[in-house]
Amino acid sequence: MLQVAAAKASKSTVTSGKGTVSTNVADYAKKDLQMAFANASVTTSVLLELIANRKTVLGAHHADHEKMGMTEGELQQAHAVLDAKRLMLVNRTVVRSLHDAVFPNVSETPATIKLRSILKTSEVTKILQGEKLTTASQSAEKAWLIPTVLMYGRLAYKFEGMTDMINGAFMEDLSELLNSATGDQRRRKSFYEIDTEFEK
Repeated sequence: MLQVAAAKASKSTVTSGKGTVSTNVADYAKKDLQMAFANASVTTSVLLELIANRKTVLGAHHADHEKMGMTEGELQQAHAVLDAKRLMLVNRTVVRSLHDAVFPNVSETPATIKLRSILKTSEVTKILQGEKLTTASQSAEKAWLIPTVLMYGRLAYKFEGMTDMINGAFMEDLSELLNSATGDQRRRKSFYEIDTEFEK
């Protein structure tokens, strides 16, 4: 969904005016993204997950304020607190999984440096420390604002969207490798070696 929105924005004549395509999901919220999430029933799926969590925590009478011994307002407040906690927990779990997979306790590599701007930011630090983010209360109705979704969007744009191909670095690497199949025999590589290097 994020890639489609970014692709439409890049082809549009009324983009930011800077010739760049935003990787911030919130920029597409009022355009294609909101409708795409609705059509794919993402919001419904999130709400169903939150309702299931309410039932797990509060029991079978999770929707009946009288049987819960609360006023209607108190029950709504309890639901809001539970929903925010559940979304924060899931978000933190996924962010930690992504962060720890890319940044294990070893020295950084050129590959991890490329991902630093997405997975090692002050926002990620706050999420890992369990701080409440302002988007938590909006996430049930606006799933595209969940920080993990934003990260996935940026990762998809960076890798599946082949930004290296767009900026020419990808083609430079390919041409350099293909040229090594000809030329000086001492430095010449087989197509198997080229393919192996290119895969890396």
